[in-house]
Amino acid sequence: RVAFIGVPAGKAPGNRGINRSPDEIRKQLYRFTNPEGSGGIVDLGNLKPGKRGEDMHYALRDVVEYLSDNQIIAVILGGSQDLSIGVSRAFREDKHFMLTVVDARVDVKTTREGTHSGNFISRVMSENPSLFHLQMIGLQSHLVSPSILKSLRDKSYDYLKLGDLRDNFSDAEPLLRHTTFLSFDLSALRKSEVNTGWISSSSGLTAEEACRLSHYAGLGSRMKAFGIFELNPGLDPGGAG
Repeated sequence: RVAFIGVPAGKAPGNRGINRSPDEIRKQLYRFTNPEGSGGIVDLGNLKPGKRGEDMHYALRDVVEYLSDNQIIAVILGGSQDLSIGVSRAFREDKHFMLTVVDARVDVKTTREGTHSGNFISRVMSENPSLFHLQMIGLQSHLVSPSILKSLRDKSYDYLKLGDLRDNFSDAEPLLRHTTFLSFDLSALRKSEVNTGWISSSSGLTAEEACRLSHYAGLGSRMKAFGIFELNPGLDPGGAG
């Protein structure tokens, strides 16, 4: 029913060391108790890097597409969030593809820079022109320009700011109910909860809030992929993440 895939790669400016994150995440996962009746979970190991950075995106697309066709939910242990490009490619033919991103920022291009984790959404949108819906959860107003928020509204995309989320946390459940792919940037959490590098801030989600969002997504009827990105083990020596 569920398959873990480690992807020790990605492009994350200023966040070197994230290639070790899949195995560090596993150390925490494997400590959990295995309740009775929770079978159907397999760990497929880590994808091997290709000759080019793009090779990992295509390999991830192929794996996620195969799992989705067999009704298996893919859980991607990243790596940087630009790996969401490869995951999204698996759903290019899905006219109901709905992407939800948990992040403090909106990762879109504002210059002619190359594609990386800080602007991956622009690439996803350009490659998926028929994207049914995009949703952002956990945005922090002081980190997102008003023009970007206006652009989201103009496209009828939904976003839920951190303050509004805390005022009524249950507002997140309808957004996650029909999500196809949840891309979770751990830098959306407080720096005191998990240190993900230069993009971390002192404000953000708590670990409990992050778990509640993940729980909502897991209860969704159309969930096919869930990605955890941007953990930097070198900056999180205590394993807080």
